[in-house]
Amino acid sequence: MKKFSSLIVASLITATVFSGCKAKVKINNDYDETLTTVNQCNIDTQSECSAFELSLKTGNITVTPTDKDVPTMNLECTVFADNEDTCKDVSERISTVIMEKDGNLKLAITEKETGQEIEKWIEDTETKVRVEFNAEIGIPASYTTVDTDVQIGNITFDGITGELLAYANVGNITCTGSTFTEDSYIECNTGNISCSKCTWNSTNLIKVDTGNIIFGLPNEDSVNGDLAIEVRKGNLTFDNGSEYKIEGDPDKGNAKLTKSGCSINAAVISGKLNLDKE
Repeated sequence: MKKFSSLIVASLITATVFSGCKAKVKINNDYDETLTTVNQCNIDTQSECSAFELSLKTGNITVTPTDKDVPTMNLECTVFADNEDTCKDVSERISTVIMEKDGNLKLAITEKETGQEIEKWIEDTETKVRVEFNAEIGIPASYTTVDTDVQIGNITFDGITGELLAYANVGNITCTGSTFTEDSYIECNTGNISCSKCTWNSTNLIKVDTGNIIFGLPNEDSVNGDLAIEVRKGNLTFDNGSEYKIEGDPDKGNAKLTKSGCSINAAVISGKLNLDKE
């Protein structure tokens, strides 16, 4: 994640911003009760921003384009606890802080009274509860950087353009129909990465420590795409690998592939490099 000194310009996205809120309680195997709320909002800013950042401890992030002038968010919050009152209390405490600095817009999910990240508040108060989030983000064309991070969960980029940064400690990352125009990285510690129907016009790192990567053919309008794709423990598979010009020794886990304006250095440290998806 990019690091910058944040200035809080809107302390809370309040009920006047959210719309379409609904909730339901159901039984969960880990806890007796589960409460889910869904909130929708437009993310207004006080200055022109071109970079968006969101980090989640537990949950999923999906990023798609929007034709609106400002980012949009559909945030589903699920609270797990042993009784309905605790579910409701924690759910009502969850809020979203907007921070912006030098054209960067960052969202943080917090406890509305203290401003602490909600997971930190739960830890400090020793509340027996767990929270999960599902954030659906709409990004305007004016935003040229999208920076996402999850500790446990999944990230999806679908049809967006720019400098695209994604890290999942444990989880999966999927990139579909997106255009990489600035130097980007897509990385999982433990999990899987899938890229398909993407355009590569920049220098990019795609990396999995433990897991698998499936890489689809670059779009034909890719220009000067320079990619390093690495799996330390697992498999790297190229869909329709026979369409690439291939150099090196794939059987030993190293190859250079070229196709549609893209040069790809592929490496598997422990596992298999497959040149055709089975």
